[in-house]
This record gives sequence, C-alpha cells and structure tokens, in this order.
Amino acid sequence: MAIGDNGSEWVKHWVKGGHNYYYNLQTKEGTWVEPEGFVPNNAQINKEEIQGVVSGVTTAYNREQLWLANETLITKLQARCRGYLVRNGLKERMDFLKSQDPAVTCIQAHWKGYKQRKEFKDRKQYLTDHTEEAVKIQSVVRMHQARKKYKDRLKYFEDH
Repeated sequence: MAIGDNGSEWVKHWVKGGHNYYYNLQTKEGTWVEPEGFVPNNAQINKEEIQGVVSGVTTAYNREQLWLANETLITKLQARCRGYLVRNGLKERMDFLKSQDPAVTCIQAHWKGYKQRKEFKDRKQYLTDHTEEAVKIQSVVRMHQARKKYKDRLKYFEDH
C-alpha cells in the first residue's frame, strides 16, 4: 500500500441526473447502491478533481493568451505609469529644492563672505610681513621720480 492510500476497494462517481455509481477496483464490479461500510479510495482521483485541474489549467492558459494578445498595450501602460511616477518624483524633488533656495542662498553668502574675509586677512598679513620690502620699493620709486624730475628741470634750464 502506498503512502496516503487508505486501502479502500471502492470509488464513487457522480453521473448526470444526480446519481452516484460505485465501482470496486478489485473485483471490477459496479453498483448504483452504496455498499456497506463504504469508504472512498483516496488514491484514485474522481471526475471533480480532474475537472478542477483541467479548469485551472484552461483558465491559466486563457489568461496567458489574453496577456500575450495585449502585450503591447500592457507595455505602453507600464511605460506611461513609470513615466508618471518619474515625473511626479522629479516634481517633488524640484519643489523641495526650490523650498530650500533661501537656505542655500544664505549658506552661499556666508561661504563667499568667509572666503573674502580670509583672502583679505591673508593679503593684509602678507603686506604686514613684507613691510620692509614695500618701503624699500617705495623709496626706490620715489628716488627714481625725484631724479627724473630733477633731470627734466635741469634740461629745461639748459634749453632756456
């Protein structure tokens, strides 16, 4: 006896008209009257179980054929849905970014101010560190200007 088999010799089949037909698997006899102590054999499948499986397979096949027939329509629908979701997400992101404009502007202003102050401070420190060189350059320039002025004046007197 196989696993799950209850060992019964009888199977029951329903026929049109609302009658049950009982069939003995061992003796191959059939009767319209339910045998004494009838227990249906659970190793045999009946018409309802077969019909259920066939209906399920047919339904699955029909559904698959319907999907295949409308594949381009479904693809277009999916593309439109994805496009809508992407556009909606982009719009939400842009709205969020636009709502952050004042904060971004404030941060940028502070950063640019910091950089400008630092650059000014560094330049001022450079000039402070190089004061002697600046004075030397200034004196050389002033000397050159004074000499040129003197030579120009001397030339004027020589000419007149």
